[in-house]
Amino acid sequence: MGLFSKKSKESDPSKCAYCRRPFQTLAGGFYFGGAGSDIGETILHMRKGCDACGKPVCFNCAADAADRRGMHGHCICPSCGANLDS
Repeated sequence: MGLFSKKSKESDPSKCAYCRRPFQTLAGGFYFGGAGSDIGETILHMRKGCDACGKPVCFNCAADAADRRGMHGHCICPSCGANLDS
């Protein structure tokens, strides 16, 4: 494990820069039975991203950062504080 392996892990665009979980996407179509039970979890780990600083961030981390600043119901970048609602 050298310096380069750590750096590549930090800049992986397929994972959130804060929780390190891979981004997920919703599949279109119908969900029968319990097949759609994890939709809420999938939405929390969808890519939100920050255009201001360029860090990949998931919806869950962006919402948590906003909650910590008293902006409940909004999303902000945990790194630079940019508004991610638009």
